[in-house]
Amino acid sequence: MAIVDLKNRITNDLSRYNKSKLSSQSLIYIDQDSYKLDDGPASVDLSVGDKWFFVNENTAYDVADGVEINPFQSILIETKEHIRMPLNVFGLVTGKGRHIFQGAFISTGKIDPSFDNKLKIGIYNGSKKKIKLVKDAPLCTCVFFEMETNLPYENKRSNDAAPVSPKPIGRKKRFLVWVKENKELIAIFISLIALIGTLLNVFLKID
Repeated sequence: MAIVDLKNRITNDLSRYNKSKLSSQSLIYIDQDSYKLDDGPASVDLSVGDKWFFVNENTAYDVADGVEINPFQSILIETKEHIRMPLNVFGLVTGKGRHIFQGAFISTGKIDPSFDNKLKIGIYNGSKKKIKLVKDAPLCTCVFFEMETNLPYENKRSNDAAPVSPKPIGRKKRFLVWVKENKELIAIFISLIALIGTLLNVFLKID
């Protein structure tokens, strides 16, 4: 199994991709022409797209001017790039060093042969400060491997998901998320209020 030389195996020409799809020298299609091979031809960087999601929810929110990730919060961010995989290549997704130094961690994942969609990348903020990601910023790195056999492997799983229109997150949703993430702090605050009330009641009775 060999790492794919991306300098010669990436295209944004859909017709070239389709013509080579069954070939042992198949191409990986990325619809944008702004993808970066900053670390050499062995890996390609993908960037923050238009949508982000709460984990285990299908509602898409608009990245707009950026998305803030609270401490110890996980979200999914959709890539700007749409990827089409040939039948004899699979990919691995890893994080970038810049996020690690911020205390953020990218979920490692794989891109199956014949995948045809934008990626949803999981990111976790393990720091004690908010982290903000803006549209078009570098998000993750992908490395691609060519299968040893020349016979293409066809992934039967469908990648045709229904389109989701992003929307801005409302104040109510932000409040509910904040409450969910700060249950312990709220409980302590309520206990303090109850304690203060009890002490006041005692002092008033003494008077």
